[in-house]
Amino acid sequence: MSKQAKINKAVSIMQENYEGQADVYYDSENKAIAIKPTTQDFEDAVIAVLDGDASESDWHDLTDSIDDLSKTVYEDVHIKTPIAIVNPENTDKVLYASYDGTTLYDVMDDNN
Repeated sequence: MSKQAKINKAVSIMQENYEGQADVYYDSENKAIAIKPTTQDFEDAVIAVLDGDASESDWHDLTDSIDDLSKTVYEDVHIKTPIAIVNPENTDKVLYASYDGTTLYDVMDDNN
């Protein structure tokens, strides 16, 4: 299977998981699978993080689910591609990125 076919399959898995909640696409510039929240609830949750209003436990629930999905994508498709939640108001800004089940970047983590 070509790398592009693997990416397409990984995007498809993510699209099924976020159907009706987010746009999922491959961001070729950043070489990552991007999740852009589209529902009001999902957008509000992400924007609350940016505004410092989100509870850490809600954010960790979301990021843990991204970690699980990135691990699943790696195990199912054997592709090492970061999975990122992007700011719905500015998709150039990554809020969280996971790679094979491990956090690469977390906007809530002051150490980044």
